[in-house]
Amino acid sequence: MRSFIANTVSDKIHSEFLRQQSTFSPILSSSDSGDNMGLSVDQVRHIVREALSIYDADKTGQVDYALESSGGSILSTRCTEVYFSDTSRVYVFNIPVPFLSSTNSPSVIIKPGMSPGECWAFRGSQGSVVIQLAALIHISSFTMEHIPRSLAIQGRIDSAPKDFSVWSTNAPPFNIVELKVDSNHGHLEYTCLYRFRVHGTFVSK
Repeated sequence: MRSFIANTVSDKIHSEFLRQQSTFSPILSSSDSGDNMGLSVDQVRHIVREALSIYDADKTGQVDYALESSGGSILSTRCTEVYFSDTSRVYVFNIPVPFLSSTNSPSVIIKPGMSPGECWAFRGSQGSVVIQLAALIHISSFTMEHIPRSLAIQGRIDSAPKDFSVWSTNAPPFNIVELKVDSNHGHLEYTCLYRFRVHGTFVSK
């Protein structure tokens, strides 16, 4: 976060400085009177607040082309087996009755939300999901998220993905990607995938 905010603020101040380099007024002043061409303290504060708001909007400062609300969608999970828990209970006349309950659907990985349990759980340590992106893009990076150990029950995050790869089913630029998880951090029953994002540059048609 600090790196993103610092770089954003630095770039904006540098751009403003270059725009005003023909003047001899200071780049930073304590006055907001507008009598000089430098940046006032209030202007710098505005730049910092703007950078923070951009980061806080989605925590990366980058467009997520897999995001469901922007047009991304889940096309397939191949042969990945959804994990079902048999520890859930419903009560009938105050008598606990166990039943099989499924986890969230795969689409949870392309939605905002990082609370414990807001994940797609699949059986074992290997799984796959094919994602239709919201647009045709030149891919630059990916972001995979998992809750921190401090928020996990009993401090365990061994169900988090460990080794993974990303594939495409067409030639660049891309509008479809496949995420393949090859291992987790040691959980024997299931793997939890919380959030997966795809970043890049939009390609106009």
